[in-house]
Amino acid sequence: MLPIKKKTMHRSTKLDNLFCLSFVALFLVQWIIFWVYANINSIGLAFMHYDKISGEHMFYSFAHLFDNFKLVFTTIAGTSGNYVLNGVIMHLLSTVVCLPVSYMIAFIIYKKMPGSGFFQVVLYLPVILSGLVTALLFKHVIESGLYTFSARYFGIKLPYLFTDPRYDWWIVAVYIIFFGLPGSLLINLGSMARVPKELIEYGELEGISLFKEFRLITLPIIFPVLQVQCLGLFAGFFTAQGPLYTLYGDNAPENLVTFGYYMFVSVYSNSADAQAMFGFNSAANLMIGLLSIPIVQATKWLFDKLDPGAEV
Repeated sequence: MLPIKKKTMHRSTKLDNLFCLSFVALFLVQWIIFWVYANINSIGLAFMHYDKISGEHMFYSFAHLFDNFKLVFTTIAGTSGNYVLNGVIMHLLSTVVCLPVSYMIAFIIYKKMPGSGFFQVVLYLPVILSGLVTALLFKHVIESGLYTFSARYFGIKLPYLFTDPRYDWWIVAVYIIFFGLPGSLLINLGSMARVPKELIEYGELEGISLFKEFRLITLPIIFPVLQVQCLGLFAGFFTAQGPLYTLYGDNAPENLVTFGYYMFVSVYSNSADAQAMFGFNSAANLMIGLLSIPIVQATKWLFDKLDPGAEV
């Protein structure tokens, strides 16, 4: 009977392995096509140029193999220098300003403060709606609400705030902060819900305040989640584009353009000019990727050093 049992177990293991393989096969194919192939193709494009006569991308000769990389350096050092700075500012607004506040908002809702259920719905509503819908609502409130209100009650005709260089930065900043405050609300709430109740009860017996509970108990325990959210904090400087395409399409004011937006808009169409920019964007993304690896690793090392322990 023993050989039969071994044979049956061996067959069962094969069936289990076949079931698992068939289950993940689709995702394996997806990974091969949309990650492996896409990245290999992108790396190859970094060393190619677009030939308008043949309509194909062709490799540079050896003497000009790194021309796309040289063009990226000269572009950033020239007119696109401000694009990088704009991206840094927008990225800082959505992280340095919005991230800490989003954790405080999640903590208030987690502690079930008065009205927290209502605010949870209100804050999560922009996350449920698509970015295009929220952008259209935001523009409608400004254009039809603010303009009409100022003209009717104060007799003041406002300039077009979305394109006026004196005010467009303020409009974009308000949009980033207003719709960025909820952050990853559900993830943050789920992480806080895993804080041991014994620690909280012990802290309450010791007379700990809500702020100290957040700083000394909640934050240290959910620190790994914060670490993951911050790993791309510095790397995102180079590709941040804020809500520019959502608000402006491909006609954002020049003083707002970020490098990420510039790269996206340059290739989003199927024109010959867009095809000619594929090599530039591939080289830029390759450089950004290589530069991001040590930055992400350094960020992880720093957060590992800063990782606090829960204390009361």
